[in-house]
Amino acid sequence: MAASGHNPPFVKIYHSQVHGSSLRIPPQWVQLYGRDLPPQCFLVMPNGGKWDVRLLNVENGCYFRAGWSSFVVANNIKNGDILVFTHVGAGVFQVIRAAALTGCPPIYDYDGALWPVSETDLIPDLETSDDYESSETDSVASSDNADGILPIKSLAIEEHPSFTVTFTKTTINKTLEIPLSFWTKFIRESAIECETYFTVFGGTWEMRLAKHKGHIRVKRGWSHFKQVNRLKVGMTCCFYLVDTEEVHFYVAIHP
Repeated sequence: MAASGHNPPFVKIYHSQVHGSSLRIPPQWVQLYGRDLPPQCFLVMPNGGKWDVRLLNVENGCYFRAGWSSFVVANNIKNGDILVFTHVGAGVFQVIRAAALTGCPPIYDYDGALWPVSETDLIPDLETSDDYESSETDSVASSDNADGILPIKSLAIEEHPSFTVTFTKTTINKTLEIPLSFWTKFIRESAIECETYFTVFGGTWEMRLAKHKGHIRVKRGWSHFKQVNRLKVGMTCCFYLVDTEEVHFYVAIHP
């Protein structure tokens, strides 16, 4: 399965509700063998099919993110399928799948001509909560640049759409609200159901949003962002939209 000299593989059992839009690499594997993974990785099936996926590093784990759902759909990955990932170097992972029902790799994993017709999108709809209080277990990014998502130094920040928030005694204790007019103008509505990312210098934080009664608010992630960046009354944050697909903001904080 893996050639001599390769790192030990890791194994994941796929479930659409958990792994539909991203897959977390086991932390122990990352600690022992994955510290130098590049931001752009590749998943290779036995039939030679190759998919590029973006690696996302946040404090609560390392994830295959952008491109992962395309890999899932293209390969007809089903609930209960066992996926074995072997890193052969330079961010390239060989993937072998054992189907949930048979325990064997599907024949189309080895012969692309036998692939079945793709089923409907396997990515689940995300539940929207009416509870906008940020969780104290929100994810916080590591302070290094390992995620590789946002080349901050190369951005001409002022050229990107932005909105500004100045914190008062009232708003500092509430979760962040993104102006509906801003979102409607620059971002597709369906992206509310996906993760949103805030980057300050080398750190990236993952946010979860919800829309309720015409307001778009952060329902998870904001409390840690606010705490780590020491936001206080009177400070101003400028949110620059640098990616409309993987909705990503660069945040400039002004005292």
